[in-house]
Amino acid sequence: MSETPKPLYVALTLDIDPDANVAVAGRVDAVSPPVEKGEARVEATHRGLEIACEALRRHEIAATFFYEARTAQMLAQRGAKLTALSEGHEVACHSLKHEDFL
Repeated sequence: MSETPKPLYVALTLDIDPDANVAVAGRVDAVSPPVEKGEARVEATHRGLEIACEALRRHEIAATFFYEARTAQMLAQRGAKLTALSEGHEVACHSLKHEDFL
């Protein structure tokens, strides 16, 4: 006789930051990459967010998106439909520009 397995609950979160943080010698954490022409880059972030949202939608999975405010602003300026992408998900902010406080 087999028992019905108990449900498994998982909390899925995504941090939405500028393109790839970089390692810094002597630090255990990564920091935001240097800005290029006064702006952080978000091209890969935009594409990755679209891919992640499509996968979540396809599998009917809800997640929490932790946006860095600067990144959300830059994505919106690039034409990202953040409201549509975030539909059905919890949205939160985890800093203005990922300040490195250490």
